[in-house]
Amino acid sequence: EQFQSIIMAIICLNALVMGAELEYPHPPYSYLWQCLEHIFLMVFTFELLVRLKYQGWAFLFSGTDRFWNWLDFVIVVGGIIDQWLLPIIIMIDDYLVLGHFQSHSGSMSDVLRLVRIARLLRILRLMRLIKNIPPLYTLICGIVKAMQGMSWVMLLTITVLYISALIGVKLVGPSGLLVTSATTEVSEDSPSAHARILHHGGGGSSDAETPLPVSSCFPNMFDAIFNMFKVMQMDLD
Repeated sequence: EQFQSIIMAIICLNALVMGAELEYPHPPYSYLWQCLEHIFLMVFTFELLVRLKYQGWAFLFSGTDRFWNWLDFVIVVGGIIDQWLLPIIIMIDDYLVLGHFQSHSGSMSDVLRLVRIARLLRILRLMRLIKNIPPLYTLICGIVKAMQGMSWVMLLTITVLYISALIGVKLVGPSGLLVTSATTEVSEDSPSAHARILHHGGGGSSDAETPLPVSSCFPNMFDAIFNMFKVMQMDLD
């Protein structure tokens, strides 16, 4: 447990250094960040080797923590390739092709750029903090379970909106069962009346107080669902 606590503290320190790298990317700070990155990689490589020595291949292929173990393995191996192996390969390639060492270019530069992007996987190491802090892990599990329940709430909401819109269109829609000839005439006249209100500014005329017919809220299923959703949101404009 003490060893695990030390590793967790180093992960936190590594996360802080990653943030500092973005704030102070230029020399002389950049040299410090590079040295610290190598130290962090050595520590994480040592941890991975110890766990492989202690647990064997069961570390990767059995147990409930296989996901986390594979995540550690991929991050550490990617760091070894990026920080230790790839620079050596580039130097050897430049020396064999050009006869001397120089800054990498061409296809090797593209490969290096991809590997640098893959280094963002180091951020996932912070997930281990969540896994190894019981209160935080319990909170995350609770949020995930609550989000699963929210899907059923969304389904219930959509169902209620659909049923309400269906009833509204059936009863008071353009061809609804409760629509009378008088209502139809009002519905047909309401757009022109509304246009007159807008034209005169709506000031003081009796037409300004004339409400729109209910059938205008249920012209079709799509608009009916949308209008019912607006009512749920208290958007009554």
